[in-house]
Amino acid sequence: MPILEKLLHLKEIRLWSKSFCGRRMDCSRDGFPQLQKLRFDGLEEWEEWIVEEGSMPLLCTLWIYGCRKLKEIPDGLRFITNLEDLIVYDVGDEFDLRLSEGYLLSHLTTISLSRCRLTEDPMPILEKLLHLKEISLLDRSFSGRRMVCSRDGFPQLQKLKFYGLKEWEEWIVEEGSMPLLYTLDIWSCRELKEIPFRFITSLHDLAVGQSSIRLLETCLPSFLTTISLIDFRLTEDQMMILEKLLHLKDVQLNRCFCGGRMVCSRGGFPQLKNLKFKRLEEWEEWIIEEGSMPLLHTLEIESCPKLKELPDGLRFITSLKSLTFYNMGKRWEKRLANGGKDYYKVQHIPSVR
Repeated sequence: MPILEKLLHLKEIRLWSKSFCGRRMDCSRDGFPQLQKLRFDGLEEWEEWIVEEGSMPLLCTLWIYGCRKLKEIPDGLRFITNLEDLIVYDVGDEFDLRLSEGYLLSHLTTISLSRCRLTEDPMPILEKLLHLKEISLLDRSFSGRRMVCSRDGFPQLQKLKFYGLKEWEEWIVEEGSMPLLYTLDIWSCRELKEIPFRFITSLHDLAVGQSSIRLLETCLPSFLTTISLIDFRLTEDQMMILEKLLHLKDVQLNRCFCGGRMVCSRGGFPQLKNLKFKRLEEWEEWIIEEGSMPLLHTLEIESCPKLKELPDGLRFITSLKSLTFYNMGKRWEKRLANGGKDYYKVQHIPSVR
């Protein structure tokens, strides 16, 4: 660093695996006047980092990956008011994120943590970062059982992602928390049984995968425009619930239904434009009533081996422009070709593949 910081035009630095095998690193006052991006990846012997006030004044993005002996984030980072994005992946058990009220990178807009092994709920601290717009807690970044988002917390938060939090069981969201939350992704959090949607009223995009969450027993946010359900084993037809979400435009169901019959009712899905089914291995019958999905534009069906035929009601969806089958067997090509048994159901669709 004492050499690099004299390169006055540097905007980006990446120190990759074994590029530095020392123990201590120092960034001096007034060093790196133009630096915007800094990445450390796999510096296995690095333990201590000193950042003096006035160093890296324009630093915007900081990545720390696989530096397992680094003990803590340096105090001097709090003086870098331009810092917006912090990504910390796979650090050692002794690493201290210094998530305390006396030490907050209050200017952060994005934080992503993975394999940080936090045992205490990070939300009471993170919610005090008033400019946060995006949070990702990934792969064992939190090993506790309970998480609480308090009233008036996260006033700017728009995107929230949880992945691989294997011990997490309970999530409490108080009224007034996350008022601008737009996108929520929850993947492989198998102990979490319920999403507290009651007060998450601004949510538009929801993706849930590899989970035991009982979505059909939960009141989904009414303004959802996109929903992806992946790797569930639900036996009940989800369409009866989803079609009541009047703003839905995109729906993806991937290996999340093990029932045999699905029905899309008259007047259901009034805004739906894109619909994708994938790996619904027990699905045999699909009913579409006239007046369902009047704006549907794109339909994809992939790897649904027991589906017997396309529903007759498909011919009423005159807005449909693209129908695509993947891995469905040659019989479908014969049935849908000109002169085939089901050609009358798809003849109005410009693209059938």
